[in-house]
Amino acid sequence: SFSFDFSSVGLSKELSLALQISLQEAETLKMRFGLDPQREDVNKVLLNRVELLAGEIEKVCLNFYQHEGKKVDGVVLSGGASLLFGFKEYLGTRLKKEVWQASPFDSIIFPDVLGARLKKIGPSFGIAVGTALMAADA
Repeated sequence: SFSFDFSSVGLSKELSLALQISLQEAETLKMRFGLDPQREDVNKVLLNRVELLAGEIEKVCLNFYQHEGKKVDGVVLSGGASLLFGFKEYLGTRLKKEVWQASPFDSIIFPDVLGARLKKIGPSFGIAVGTALMAADA
């Protein structure tokens, strides 16, 4: 397991600075377009940060292989940034690995009516759900 300093808020700030727009406008553009190549200005800024992350993931995978003699088959994304349009697909293609979004509510019983919504927002609540589950086990 490994984590990186890569956040949805950080992406919004980067977009705000690069496009010289408010943080709120940047957040709206990020959530609406993500890595959509049709919106080249947004895509260029976000893709630059995603490429830096991809490079760091590659380094970790190589290091793991060198020390453990095993290849990393996949990557699990969590947090709000993992919901960015096209992010999971881009990383999968770029890294040539399977990429999943964290699904922290899978081991929790909840009413069926909440299923689709919890699946959608799940990656943003990975740490909160994990902490709650650990506290419940204590």
